[in-house]
Amino acid sequence: MRYSNSSFRGTYGFSVVVGANVAIGLSLATFDGKGNFKGTQKLNVSGHIVTSPIYGTYSINADGTGAAIVTFTEPDGKPTQSGIDLVILDAKTSGSTKIATELQGVLSNPGPGGGLGLAHFKLIP
Repeated sequence: MRYSNSSFRGTYGFSVVVGANVAIGLSLATFDGKGNFKGTQKLNVSGHIVTSPIYGTYSINADGTGAAIVTFTEPDGKPTQSGIDLVILDAKTSGSTKIATELQGVLSNPGPGGGLGLAHFKLIP
């Protein structure tokens, strides 16, 4: 059984850590299994806290790797995009589809405050 965009569907909680004390955030987002997601993020960038909507697109490859582009708002109100390279760490089977229950990501371009970082996703039961 191979992975696809339909493997990343449901509501996930995820955390993001960027650089050494640059930014940290928590998010809750719904992934539609078709390459789109939206949710809410609470982000602390160098002591400035902002809660904002997030949205974006993603693609999952047959081997369980993939990528996402997320759009969010920085504390100065500026909309920002960041890329995340993904790998599925754990999955469950639902019918003929593998559903990702846990993913790890690495920011593929500078995130909040210009730093690089990690993201961890967990399917909410």
